[in-house]
Order: sequence, then structure tokens, then C-alpha cells
Amino acid sequence: MKISNLLTEASESIIINKGRSLLTVLGIVIGIAAVTTIMGLGAGMDAKIDKEVNKLGSTNVTIESRNAPTTQELEELKNPGHRAPEGAPENQKSISTLVEPTLTEQDLNSIKANNQNLITGVSPLVATTAKLQSGVGGTIAVLGVAESYGNIRNYELESGIFFDSRSVTEKRQVIVLGKSIANDIFKDINPIGKQVGLNNTDYEVVGVLAETEPGQFDNPNVLAFVPYTSIIEQNKLSQNFGSIITQANDDESVEEVKILVEKILLTNHGYSNTEEADFTVKSSAEVLGSITDLTDLFRKILMISAVISLLVGGIGIMNIMLVSVTERTREIGLRKAVGAKTRHIMMQFLTEAIVLTILGGILGIVLGYIMATGLTKAMDLDIVPSMTVETIAVTAGISIAVGLIFGTYPAHKAAKLDPIDALRYE
Repeated sequence: MKISNLLTEASESIIINKGRSLLTVLGIVIGIAAVTTIMGLGAGMDAKIDKEVNKLGSTNVTIESRNAPTTQELEELKNPGHRAPEGAPENQKSISTLVEPTLTEQDLNSIKANNQNLITGVSPLVATTAKLQSGVGGTIAVLGVAESYGNIRNYELESGIFFDSRSVTEKRQVIVLGKSIANDIFKDINPIGKQVGLNNTDYEVVGVLAETEPGQFDNPNVLAFVPYTSIIEQNKLSQNFGSIITQANDDESVEEVKILVEKILLTNHGYSNTEEADFTVKSSAEVLGSITDLTDLFRKILMISAVISLLVGGIGIMNIMLVSVTERTREIGLRKAVGAKTRHIMMQFLTEAIVLTILGGILGIVLGYIMATGLTKAMDLDIVPSMTVETIAVTAGISIAVGLIFGTYPAHKAAKLDPIDALRYE
């Protein structure tokens, strides 16, 4: 039997039995819509994470101080006479050292001196806030960094420069403003060369960053950047750093840089392994790894729900097709009596099931995309659902598979009917 004939017969049967066909399609629509929604949101989330990695710098490796005190330790901090228990590392002989960052200028210089030509930039990161005495006033976030930080983070400048190494070594009061801060303070005036007051200290504006789309973890538009040596001295901050960021030559060098930095710091800090160390070393991808793990778990849970929906829809198809076989028993008997073979009957019912599931799949894909878009807006999610060729191909394949799996038994039952018994059926 030709495929065109099978499709014609299947279409005629579907049209004749509109109510039954609608119920069959509805079960598939719900299941496929759920799958499409999850895949669309998942693809959008993956794209968002990739975008965030690129913003953080795919070649960046971050060293973080790992000595945050517990709640109990913070309570004990109130007791001036408290001392760390016997056996504590040398750098933790008192509770006060627990709140002191552990990355030092020596660590910074060691990385610079022993980078083996794998690292293109190194910068500490000293985060603080400062009272703004210029423009609209208020408090702004200030990052104390090295001259290479702008390149490490791939910042573009709208005007001026990012301060140089002499500004760092000489502790100059110079500042680079994010676009939003520059607009708030100076409006339409060119800020370059102007003074900005921070904590009663005047800083000369040497650069303004180009406006950029805010990231999940970074919004340079509302930040100000100064030499870390200057902000430490002016605000009498700790000489140690909470974090140091490095930039590998390329993506292939990231893992080598991680190993190299870990080796340098283990030597400097007197630890034998990273599990015991007072620091962590992670690439940008690893920094976002916990979020990726969480989204993957969430996606798996939702996918299980979608599979259950498809299973229910498939069972619905099988039941309705079985009812169809019962209702068309005499028709099946008549077709067999005039020469229709078993495989022809089976193919006819299978074709009907596949046509219905494909139709349900198409409607489910459309509905799923609408649902994914609606959910992102309703939940204010900063992602764009993606309807890729892969998503469409997978959902279409699932639709056909459901039709084949759950349509086989009814088709087989119809094909095995005895023509004499079928013609006698009332």
C-alpha cells in the first residue's frame, strides 16, 4: 500500500471522528508543550550562562580567600580574650585573623614573576564603598584594582584611559568611572580631567567606561575603579586581598594557569594540598558551576514531569485507538473480506496514530514556546527562551515515537481480527 493512500485514509478517518481525534491530539499537545517549554527555557538558560562566562572572561582564573568565619566564630569574636584552639594553622592563632583576607602582595608578585608566559594580566580586587561628595552624592561601589583589570574584564572605554602601572605604584588618586556614575555626576560635561570626591579625597577622572549590558554578577556601569594601592591607603584597609584575578593567554591555557597558581600559593601559604588551603582557585566557568548544577537539577525535575505528561498522553492515545478499533470492527472485517492483508490494516491504524501525534506535536511546540515566553515574563527571568532546530527535531521525534509505541498495540489488535467474526460484530 502506498504511503499517499495510507495518509489519505488516515486523514479521512480523523476528519470523520473529530471528537475522538481532538481528545487524542489534546493529550499529546500537553505533553509536547511541557517538553518544549523545558527545552526552550533550558536552552535560554545555557545561552545566559555562556554569556555570563564571556562577560566574566572565559580565560579568567580567580583566586579567592577562603577564611570566612562561621556564625559561632563571629559570636566568639565579641570575646577579646578568645584564642584559636590548639593545632590551628599559624595564620589563625586568634579569631581576629579569621576575618582577615589571606591573599597577600607576595602572592600577587609571585604570580607575576612565575607566570611562565601563560598569564597576560594579574590584578587584586579590593571591593569597598565610598561616600560620594560630587554630583548627586550618596554612596557608590568602588573597586581597587591593578592597571591590567580593564583588559582582564574586556572593558571598553568611551573616553580617556584605564590608569597605568605608575598610578598603582605611586598610589595616585585617579579614577575610572562607569557610564551611569559619570552621567549622574557630570551630565553632559566631559568628565576627563575633572575631580571626584570620595571619602573626602579628590580623585582625578582619567577614563569613562563605555555603557555595557549589565551581567548577572557584574554591572560596570555603576562601579568606579581606582588603583588598589590608593584605596587601601586612603581608607586604611587591610593590606591583604579578598581575591586576585588572572587572565590566561587563551582558553587552552586556563587549566595550566589554575595548576600553576595553585602551586605558587600552596608554597607561599605553607599548605600541602588545596583542600586544606585558605584559598580557592576557579575558572569563570567553575565560578558559575554551582548555578549550572542547580539549573540542571531543576531541568531534570521538570523533564520528569514532562515525560509523565507524555506517558499519560500516550496511554490516552492507546485507549482511544482501542475504542476506535472496537467501533470499526465491521469496517475492518469488510476490508479483510475484500482482500486487505493484515499488514495493511496494521499500517492504517499506525498511520492514524502517527498523524495525530505529529499534529499534536506541532501544536505542542507552538504552545510550549508561548508558555516558555510567558513564564520568563511572569517570573521576571532574565533569559530568552530558545527554539532551536535541535529542540524542534527532538520534540518531533518524541511525537512520532509516542505514536509508534502507543499505536502499535491497537493496530496489532485491529490487524488480528478474524474477518468472519468482525462481520458478525454488532
